Amino acid sequence: MVQFVDSYDPPVKGLHEDLNFVSPRIGEVLEAVGPIIFLSTDTKKLRNEGFLSPFHPRYPDILTNSAHPMRAQDLANVTSYREWVLLGYLVCPDELLRVTSIDVAMVVLKENLVLPLFRDEYILLHENYQHYVLPKVLESKRMAKSGRTKQKEADMEYNIAKQVEKMLTEVHEQALVACDAIHHERRILLKQEVGRMVLFFTDQPSLLAPNIQMVFSALALAQCEVVWYFQHVGIASSKSTRGRTVDIDATDPTIGFILDGMGKLCCLVRKYIA
Repeated sequence: MVQFVDSYDPPVKGLHEDLNFVSPRIGEVLEAVGPIIFLSTDTKKLRNEGFLSPFHPRYPDILTNSAHPMRAQDLANVTSYREWVLLGYLVCPDELLRVTSIDVAMVVLKENLVLPLFRDEYILLHENYQHYVLPKVLESKRMAKSGRTKQKEADMEYNIAKQVEKMLTEVHEQALVACDAIHHERRILLKQEVGRMVLFFTDQPSLLAPNIQMVFSALALAQCEVVWYFQHVGIASSKSTRGRTVDIDATDPTIGFILDGMGKLCCLVRKYIA
């Protein structure tokens, strides 16, 4: 690892070269996790269709929610999927030129400013995309433009590259404006749903086991929001055109409610795990 870092300064350049041969497979994986990422960002759908509720969304008299067993498992892992997308397109930028990749990347880039690496280590997400991904996209755009008279596919490649270029140049400012509002809405949802779970499973502990995957999903999503909050408080972007910082309320009460609910929910799981 030390030799790798020494050989490439910065290491992202080396990752571009070393992962080039598996880049298409990485692109396929990132496309595959797109639907669950879209679902995890749709708070209205999560609430209305009961993804985080022990009640069946269409049959309220049924207490065991068996409507979304596979989705519950995916939601428990969605934090990892988001990190895959952020890292995957950073080290394999050519995969952004897939038709469906723009939407997947846009959703995740718009709600994050930093990319965690290890413990407290992180990189400024959009600066790195501007520095390492955008030049690759511009190069692909130039190549597609020069080949437009030679092959029909070049027109589509050129248009996709143009869309990706536009997205990458605009998404940073969009993230500075919207990311906290996106996550605040999600925190409110999780505060409500985790609170309901605590009350429900305290009263009906026998239903905890049948709904355990849903509980794990709620805990994973809540943990993600708490970690995101503390990672982004006070973050300033060095290259923002307006010199903005994210205006996050350091006294947001939803964090306390979520942490309290997570603690109580974990105690219930531990109590009845046997």
